[in-house]
Amino acid sequence: MAFLKLFKNAYTFKAARFKEDDIDPVNPDRGWFHLYTFDVRSEDIKPGLETVVTDPDQSVVLILICIGKKVNDDTVVKIKEIIDHFCNAGKDIVLRVTFDTNGHALEKEPEDIEDVLECAEKIGNLLSKLGDKIFVYQGLFVGNWGEMHTTRYDDHESLGRIYEKLSRDDEGVCGPYITVRRPDIHMALTKPGDRLGLFNDAIFASEDELGTFADPEIDSEYESKVSLNVPYGGETVYGNGYIKTLSDKDIFNRFAKKRITYLNSDHDVKLLDHLKADDKLYGYISKHLGYRLYVSDVKYSHGSKSLTVKVSNSGFAPIYRSTKCTLYFTESEGNILEQETDADLSKDSEFKAVIPEKVYEEFKMPVKVSLKTVRRYDDREIHFVNTPVEDGRVYLGELF
Repeated sequence: MAFLKLFKNAYTFKAARFKEDDIDPVNPDRGWFHLYTFDVRSEDIKPGLETVVTDPDQSVVLILICIGKKVNDDTVVKIKEIIDHFCNAGKDIVLRVTFDTNGHALEKEPEDIEDVLECAEKIGNLLSKLGDKIFVYQGLFVGNWGEMHTTRYDDHESLGRIYEKLSRDDEGVCGPYITVRRPDIHMALTKPGDRLGLFNDAIFASEDELGTFADPEIDSEYESKVSLNVPYGGETVYGNGYIKTLSDKDIFNRFAKKRITYLNSDHDVKLLDHLKADDKLYGYISKHLGYRLYVSDVKYSHGSKSLTVKVSNSGFAPIYRSTKCTLYFTESEGNILEQETDADLSKDSEFKAVIPEKVYEEFKMPVKVSLKTVRRYDDREIHFVNTPVEDGRVYLGELF
């Protein structure tokens, strides 16, 4: 071995055996969610935040907040208090602020578009300050339950004005993704560089998903294209049993084509029960919502003394938010050297990292190499579906 150290290129690397394990880790920005509804019109937030118990097996929550017809400073403080509560619980927030949470939007919405715009501007200001704390902002205030239907403001001009107020972009602050209902609305509002996507609260309800699609074939293709860049999710609806006309393969394909990242775990019970009747079907869906990352290959270059790591994704959707990948080099005596790479798995499925000279010069061989990945903005760990080693790292192989 001493002789080999004179010729560093003589070192070799034995890669681990990589396979996708049948596990379903709790990862950020993906999975089933529960819906939490709050009314901030009263003096106290209802329900009280102290009564809210979140599910440790779900990273995502959808927060529906009723604001009444006006947004004042007290309203903004209450909304921020709710957001902070769920952030402190380690949750990724899908937020929807609306005038109605009972299906009576025409009665509860402001009668003047200017009042709607004033609300949108104040919430937009708040979103710009919250930054990455909000994963997705759903809807543009209006419609029953904020779902953008049954409203006097469903024309593209009104929705465009609301969107402009809501989507302000302060310099240096990355606001949340904003999603709207229906492809035609998205087509009318989106501009190059926007973080505008789609949500759908009638998935599987019917062929046109309760009017979500004007043309199911064309609009589903458009939906699939949009969800390449912006997270897509919502809830399922049983309707008249359209789901029963689809085979398991059809259901898998639709989840994959839509690129569903997050889905309501409570609604609609009848449809969810249909999926749960087949453990294999429901289990597959649960494991593949959003991204599902695993290391599939590692190659060692003698010339550049580097490793090339390939990461595969078998989930329905991409990973959207920026990541940070760190390699760990552990010598036989237990000393560890960490090396952060410039890889971002939201952009790259393969990355190259040069092995530090210190590993060759100071470490006693063999040296084990492992990988840990976190979400960049808060260092929350992203678990791969390879068998991990200590501290959640994926074992890549051994240098000797």
